[in-house]
Amino acid sequence: MSILIRGATILRGNLEVRRADMLIDAGVITTIEHPGIISDENLEIVEAADHLLVPGLVNGHTHSHGA
Repeated sequence: MSILIRGATILRGNLEVRRADMLIDAGVITTIEHPGIISDENLEIVEAADHLLVPGLVNGHTHSHGA
């Protein structure tokens, strides 16, 4: 299933910050576009207007003694 995250503030790898829609298909980010460009037909929609997304960020933070 494809997921459209709509209207989030997105921090991109080049440190550009802008409001955008992000399409995730089969667990992979496939498209980041200005709001309204990606068709939302047959997609699960997540409204994210009050959220910051950092695509590709993996939080490896742990509290184990071996970290």
